[in-house]
Amino acid sequence: MSLSFEREIKSEYGKIIERGNEAVIRVSKGMWRVAVDATPRDTGRAKNGWRLNTGQGSVLIPAMGKYGIPKVPNFNFDFSKNPLISLYNNVPYISYLEHGQGKGNRYPHKMLFKAGIYYNAHMQRELNKIR
Repeated sequence: MSLSFEREIKSEYGKIIERGNEAVIRVSKGMWRVAVDATPRDTGRAKNGWRLNTGQGSVLIPAMGKYGIPKVPNFNFDFSKNPLISLYNNVPYISYLEHGQGKGNRYPHKMLFKAGIYYNAHMQRELNKIR
């Protein structure tokens, strides 16, 4: 029985990439949850406006109306196809909520900032597990 060193390396590489993809998906969904939970609820439009995907964000804005509880996005990630992740919200007033802008004393909620801190802390921990 002959062993193929190249085949073994490719197999191990594939396993590492697969574990990396799973880690990115898990942490990205957690990052999305942090942003949603930090967003104040009035009509639910801002909470339901958070999107998570690979590549460029969409220009679609959620319509006016009443919203339920946001559902965890169906998010797939593959290092080999596109190593870019986008967390965004196209609701027109989201920057006012994020930075506390506007008339009067408004509290900055810093949803995206909190999500970024979560991602950095948890992604490094997940990547350290793969090594």
